[in-house]
Amino acid sequence: MAVKEIKYKKKRLGSFPFLNVLLSVTIALFVLGLLGALILQAKRLAELVAQNIEVQVFLNSGVDEAERQKIEKIIAAKNYVDANSLRFISKEEAAKELIKELGEDFTEILGENPLKDSYALRIKSGFYDERKLKKIAEDLKKINGVFDVSYPQSIAAIINRNIATISFVLSSLALFLTITVVILIHSTIRLALFSQRLLIRSMQLVGATDAFVRRPFVRNAMLIGAVGGVLACALVYALLQYFIGQVPEIEMLMDYRLLGILGGSIVLFGALLCGFSCYHAVNKYLYSTLDELY
Repeated sequence: MAVKEIKYKKKRLGSFPFLNVLLSVTIALFVLGLLGALILQAKRLAELVAQNIEVQVFLNSGVDEAERQKIEKIIAAKNYVDANSLRFISKEEAAKELIKELGEDFTEILGENPLKDSYALRIKSGFYDERKLKKIAEDLKKINGVFDVSYPQSIAAIINRNIATISFVLSSLALFLTITVVILIHSTIRLALFSQRLLIRSMQLVGATDAFVRRPFVRNAMLIGAVGGVLACALVYALLQYFIGQVPEIEMLMDYRLLGILGGSIVLFGALLCGFSCYHAVNKYLYSTLDELY
């Protein structure tokens, strides 16, 4: 009776069940990258909304052209003012706009135009906080020739409150997902190395140093993490492009420089996390007793 020969697959030091580990790492990093992209888009949207807050600087009556030009230069030089947005609105222009909104000529009723010349401007990013807006208004009022400064306080308060709420929710979710991803990838790498535990012990028995045994595992794990990060970033980018195709207005929220930084961070995070998890898992088997290995 012929005896069937059983062939065993030779295991190579540092080898992984590549596709299984890569799939798990890619999915985990994809979820994290998608949330990161969502946070960036939410931040960009908040900035666009806040940029629409206009500050009106009203001038005193009787301000001549030379004094007006001086006031304009002072306002434009302020570090919180977006100089490109600064524009002069004469009281005649303001009256025309108000008549258009009201549907009747109020100057005929009053016998004069009570409006004042003014400057409309937008504030730079980073100065949208309600307290900062109040300080900005007080600072602008100190300029000689300025009668009053106004901005939509209620709208600013609502925007800042909503931004704070959204930031808290997304930050909490990002923290939770990061912890989940770390645990998931760490567990995946540890389970992947379980089949290599006896090979690790065999290498120790023939005199291999811990660093020699550990090196190929960590190198391959970092490679898997980097490849998984690249695939995850590609999936996130493809999904964003799909959404842009469905809703073209989303394009204005895209900041490709920040998305590039996010992508690089995801790849680096994946490589380092997989490398660290593998280092920890190999050490566990290096320092386990024979009974623990079995």
